[in-house]
Amino acid sequence: MGKKKKRKDREIPCNYLAGEKSVRAVTLFNAVKPHLISLCERRTNQDSNFVFAEFTLLDITCGTSPLSSHILEAFLGVSITGFDMNEKAILKCKSKFPNHSWTNSLSNSFVVDKCYDFVIHIGVSSPRYNVAEIHNRLMENRRGRPKLILLEWGDNREGTCDTKQTFDMVKESYIKSGFSIIDGGKFELDSSNNLVDIPYPTRRYKILKEDF
Repeated sequence: MGKKKKRKDREIPCNYLAGEKSVRAVTLFNAVKPHLISLCERRTNQDSNFVFAEFTLLDITCGTSPLSSHILEAFLGVSITGFDMNEKAILKCKSKFPNHSWTNSLSNSFVVDKCYDFVIHIGVSSPRYNVAEIHNRLMENRRGRPKLILLEWGDNREGTCDTKQTFDMVKESYIKSGFSIIDGGKFELDSSNNLVDIPYPTRRYKILKEDF
């Protein structure tokens, strides 16, 4: 019998993007927050800055889920599910957000067994990882389709990164299925305050919403 192959111990990827208080997380949360509020029934409460909400969130290839802290600080009643192939990242999510669901999984192995109102997919990866397939499964989900989508991808300044192919593929699939782009933008990450170089400093995002 051959020797059992040792599982590779992967470092948490993209540490320069992982911090939930990073420019990236703040920018994306501020962009999506008004649209999240529109999904929720807001109750006025003079003693609280929370928006009282009940929505389910799926964070695709979540890493350390940098938006979760912002969302949980601003909204009550949120149920978060996230998955990533990196076990260390998932362990960090479980430690930081123990009341939510985190799975160490590839995209094509993740089971879509509920309806998710809000879907986050930031740091969309290369086409070779085939992460676009889960979005097709979400749109075909008999339990219900998502109502709001946040997509983000990173590029180098030369505009040659192939992640745009995945981004465009996912975006077009949603548009063909009756979603519209309701917001979007571009921002740059500055590596001057980081100890590592940022390979994809140009970040672009789109927010999509199902047409009714």
